[in-house]
This record gives sequence, structure tokens and C-alpha cells, in this order.
Amino acid sequence: VRDIPGLRVLGEPDMNLVAFASDEINVFHLIDEMNSRGWYIQPQLGHPDSPPNVHLSIAPANTRWVHELLADLRVCVDKVRGAKPGPLVAMAQQALAAIPDPSAIDGSMLKQLLSLAGIEGGGLPERKADINELLNILPPAFKERLLLEFMSDLFTYKQPASSAS
Repeated sequence: VRDIPGLRVLGEPDMNLVAFASDEINVFHLIDEMNSRGWYIQPQLGHPDSPPNVHLSIAPANTRWVHELLADLRVCVDKVRGAKPGPLVAMAQQALAAIPDPSAIDGSMLKQLLSLAGIEGGGLPERKADINELLNILPPAFKERLLLEFMSDLFTYKQPASSAS
């Protein structure tokens, strides 16, 4: 990973956990690109002590694919170089700036925000960079409310449409 321009390893991995970030590329777009190539990689959102990053667990059973993973990672880094956050992120930043107290937002507004992000009926879009970018900029309490709204929607019983007899 250290040999791929634009990436930097966070910390010194002593075991099977590796985290890396970038000051040059959007790691959320990188994750989407890697996932589109068949890798299962999830983001680690940023927090005060750490930037948004890619967090990998490497087990003995998957070390045989490390060279393939690194080759794809190198290609994907080049592919996403220059990728910008989508319009959803800019729109959400603008909307949040106009709301003095995000806890005052009602459930219907949260559902609308989730819908704008492509999240409806418990489903997620294939590419999640914009969603992760959005989650990364939101205050913690607002992230929690969105997650609760999503989980509520996912597990709320929906009455099947009655069929005409």
C-alpha cells in the first residue's frame, strides 16, 4: 500500500489489520471502485483522531489474493483521482448549514434525505460514496438519527398490497 502514490498507511500494522487513507483521493470513491471489481471493502468514517479510511482485515486464508488486491487498488486509485463529492453532499451541507438544531428535524424530513441518497425500502444503492461522504460530514447525533430511521424503515412491517379477488 505504501508503494501506491496517493495512499498512506495509518499507524504501523503489527497484526492482520491495515488502515490507509489519502490526502489526494476520495477513499469513498476508491471503495466503490474496488467493490465493483469484486472486493468487499467497507469504509471507516473519519472522526477527530482519524481521517476517513479503508480498514482491511487480512486473514491467512486470503493472503493468496494480496497481489491481486494491490494491483486492483493501484488501478482504482488512478481511476478515482480527481473524483469529487456528488451533488447530494453539497446539497446536504447547504441544508444543514440552514438548520440551527439538527435534532429538531422530523422523521419525514429524514426519510426525504434518505430518499435523496437512494435509500428507500431498506435498500441501498450499489455505489455508496455519496452516502458515506454525507455520513462523514454529519454531526454524530444526526448520523445516529439517520441510522435509526434507516433501521426502522428496514424492519418495519409493511402490509402487503391486497389483491383484487
